[in-house]
Amino acid sequence: RNTACRIEYLWGETENLAERLIHKIEQDHEAHPDYEAHPLELTRNIQIVDRQEAMCRKVDAVIIAQRHGAFHLDSAKLFLADRIPVFIDKPLCISSERGDEYLQQAEKNGIAVTSFSILQFQKSTEIVKKRLAQHSLRGSTRTFHIYGPANIIPEYGGLYFYGIHQVLLAGELFGRSAVQVDTKTSDNEIIAVLQYQHELQVVLHFVLTGQDDFSVSWDSLDGDDEEANAGMINMLNNVIAFDDNMFREPVRVMLNMFRTGIEPFTHKDLLWPIRIMEAITESLGSWFVG
Repeated sequence: RNTACRIEYLWGETENLAERLIHKIEQDHEAHPDYEAHPLELTRNIQIVDRQEAMCRKVDAVIIAQRHGAFHLDSAKLFLADRIPVFIDKPLCISSERGDEYLQQAEKNGIAVTSFSILQFQKSTEIVKKRLAQHSLRGSTRTFHIYGPANIIPEYGGLYFYGIHQVLLAGELFGRSAVQVDTKTSDNEIIAVLQYQHELQVVLHFVLTGQDDFSVSWDSLDGDDEEANAGMINMLNNVIAFDDNMFREPVRVMLNMFRTGIEPFTHKDLLWPIRIMEAITESLGSWFVG
């Protein structure tokens, strides 16, 4: 079997976290033992290091995933001199200014960098894209809603921790060109309205409790729709379901960048969701930022 990528070194904020991650990967391999389902291979002699710097000049690529996005760039900068590709789990960072500085340095050093949510690569997301394309040809609705769970635990980065999923999903489905962000709160929701050109609105519902999945909805009140002609409004709700192997396509995209050095998203694309999150959290106050 040809191995696409082999995990050899691992650093965790604590040794316990590193060991727990190894156990989780082993469980995942037991569930998906075939290469096509899981192109990441876990070596039996994986080495846990006590300092991230111990991996420098020993690896071909780096995956960075910490609970709080504020730490991602500090970790990524350690590998700038190695000139190796870097995947940074969402969020890329929590400061667009720092993110821009890092990405400029990475580009100068010839380093391929990317960051994304696995939601962007699920089959259900592609189905919603197609439905939206069909709707745009005949629909009059200009307001769309994205619902998802929110986590505002400060040590995890506040709203950034889960909220970034919805922002990345909005960018994937509606484009990364929102010109204005308005926010408000209710007892169980933080709501952000992304204003696009041509009166398009995307309303993000960050639900604090009682919301387990992500979904996209809009009215089907269209001029050539039978229900619309009868004066009825039918809300179309599209759940973003995870694939049976939710990591297969995201891992394929990441490994393709590792092999080719070709980034799947532009640096402008990577910074857009961070700027949106900044606008949302700054209007809500530091309590939501973490």
